Amino acid sequence: MGTCNTIVLSWIMNVVSKDLMTGIAYASDSRRVWESLKEKFDKENSVRSFHLHKEIAFLAQGSLSVSVYFSKLSDLWDEFDSLIPPPTC
Repeated sequence: MGTCNTIVLSWIMNVVSKDLMTGIAYASDSRRVWESLKEKFDKENSVRSFHLHKEIAFLAQGSLSVSVYFSKLSDLWDEFDSLIPPPTC
């Protein structure tokens, strides 16, 4: 492992939260650490996108004004869109 690996590992360890550090504190391969974090957060995003999709499907205007209803729906869609990676060519 080279200098670049050490630099990337240092960067990752300086930006992750303390609760994530326990799983990567003694790692020596930045690529493995990155893939591990990616896998963890991809799963969390999948769960969150499922819940957002459900919230969007069941959101009803009810007694809300049109503008409040639209705002809530728009916020849900914005968050949902932020979890979906953009398509690549």
